[in-house]
Parts: sequence; structure tokens; C-alpha cells
Amino acid sequence: MLIRHQKFLLLCIGGLILLICGLTIMNVYWATDVHLIRTSSIPNRITSIAVTSDGHIVVVSGQDDGLVRFVRLDDGQIINTLPASQLAVWKIALSPDNQIIASAASEGVVQLWSTTTSERLHILAPPYKGGGQVEDLEHPGINLAHTIEAVTFSPDGTLVAAGGANGEVWIWRVADRRLLYTFYGHIGLGGYDNPITNVSFSPDGQIIASAGLDDTVYIWSLKEGHMLHRLGNPSDLNERRAIAFSPNGQLLATGGDTENVEVWSVPQGQLVATLSDKQSGAFSLAWSHDGRLLAAGGGIRLDDGVATRPYDMDIRIWDIQTQQVKLRLHGHTGNVTGIFFMPDGRTLVSGSEDKSIRIWNVKF
Repeated sequence: MLIRHQKFLLLCIGGLILLICGLTIMNVYWATDVHLIRTSSIPNRITSIAVTSDGHIVVVSGQDDGLVRFVRLDDGQIINTLPASQLAVWKIALSPDNQIIASAASEGVVQLWSTTTSERLHILAPPYKGGGQVEDLEHPGINLAHTIEAVTFSPDGTLVAAGGANGEVWIWRVADRRLLYTFYGHIGLGGYDNPITNVSFSPDGQIIASAGLDDTVYIWSLKEGHMLHRLGNPSDLNERRAIAFSPNGQLLATGGDTENVEVWSVPQGQLVATLSDKQSGAFSLAWSHDGRLLAAGGGIRLDDGVATRPYDMDIRIWDIQTQQVKLRLHGHTGNVTGIFFMPDGRTLVSGSEDKSIRIWNVKF
């Protein structure tokens, strides 16, 4: 196929598409079977998503009504709800065996729920400095200093990690709810504590990374019980929102409210790649199962309700080897707060503050 235009030439040879301007090949694309499979509406601004290991159900948390919803991916129907908070649920995590949901919310505790009975199993209360941990969850008070916005399970499901608005990271053992570690590090300019926005375990469960509003990411060793690396320099201008370990644990991708996604060497703590499309931040990240692709969900920070720069909410799928955008998925109109590659390797699930879940076919 050949398409001529006075300013460019579009040439398709098999599955290869060349965009040619003058004597220069401007972009190279591969024709793919890419389309939106389904959009499901959720009556809440989605703050995070988790997908069951069989890929049949997506679990979403919301900012507006404190409910955690279970959505069947086949038809988009809500099949169960959990009243996880009287306020906002900022983050959820699903245990590897799909039996437990961990929820982090404005009450300042982590709650563990049974996915089969919908009963609350346990409350994990951090030892806040100066006391003041929440005891009465039925009549909570709003204390932003005690909000928890990050929670995750270890790959074997034996540990739960959470990060608080006071800049601390806590790790509990699930079996006896014992607090094993408290890590300190996210201290902003002027000595103030900075909220933790995300926590993630490495695939082998030996390392945990934490991201904060101080524009840094810390890498912590559970074996040695201390910090290994600090990635980035503290700043009150930018925020780190998303982190994701590569499947082999050697790389860590980080993103936030700047246009750059940064890829770091975990053993060395050094920056190895900067992915920039100069259009949007990255509020969620996910690696493909083979580690070749990295998906970044678009987002922007608002200052007093006003965007700080031009932006879009597209999902960009990066080729790590070439460091080029391989695909852009357009449709979300709010920050993309959760993104997940399905086990089949050709399906992507995304959740957004626009109150929608989208399922994409991204087969290349």
C-alpha cells in the first residue's frame, strides 16, 4: 500500500509501516491487532486495580465511597463489594493465592479481607510516632498525617508492606501480624515527612522499593534490613507516583508527574534509560511478562485544580530495547491509576479516575 501526500509518504510493506518525510524515515511502526475490547463503568474514581491470577476478575478501589468492587472481566459486571473504608480507599493489593485483599485508606491502618466471605480478617496498625493510631474504624476521624496510600503483598504472600503519609514504610508478617520492619527515609526539603505513594516487592521478595512525594525512590534490603540505594534527589517540585520491578528483578521503572519514565539498575542503583514522550506523566506502570515491554498510564498533577502543563491520559507501551513508544492507547480522560498485563500476554487492563475499566487487545 502506498499513500502519497505533499508533505509525507506512507508506505506499508507487509506488516511494516514507514512514515517518510523528504529523504528521512520519521517513524517505523508494526501493524498490529490492537483494539479496545470493552469499557466498564464504575461509580467511583478508581485509585488502584488488582487482577486475579486466572485473569477473570479485576478488583478496584475507589476514592469517593470507600468501597472495593469485584468486576467480572468477561461482561464487566460488578459481582461483589467490600465496605473497606468510611473515607477513601487509596490502594488495594491481592494476595498471590487470591484469598486476601489488603486495603489502605484514610483511616491510617491496613485492613485484610477475605475474598470468599467478605469478612475483615485483621487490622494492621502502624506504630505512629507520637501515638494516635486509629482504633475506632466505625467512626474515624480524618487525619491526613495517618493516611496510608500504598500497600502490597510479597510474591509468596507471607508479607504485607505499606507506606504512610508520614514517610514511613512498614512490613508485617501475615501469619501472626507481627511488624518486622519500619523503614525511614522519605524526608522532604525542610525536614518534613513526605507521603509514600507506592511500594513494591522485587520478584524474589528480598527487596522492596518505595516511592514518595519527595521525588525519590528508595530501595531497601529485607535481608540486611537497611537502605541499598536512593534513586533521584529530594525535590518539592515533582512527585514519584509509580514503580515497577522488571520480571527478572534487575530493573526498576519509576514514573510520576514529569514526562519521563526512568529505568534503573537495581543492583547498581544507577539510571540506565530515560523514556520521554514529552506529553504526559506516568501514574501507573506495568511490565510485560517477558520484560520486553513497559506500559505507562498517563496522568497529571493538578495545582488548585489546574494542570501544570499540557498533557494527555494515553497509555504508552515502550519497547525497552529500542526505548521507543511501540503503541499508544487513547481513551481514558482521567489519571490512569492502575495498569496490568494479563497472563495471556496480549491483553492489557487499565483503571482510571474517569471511573472506567478498559480492556485492550495489544497483540503485536
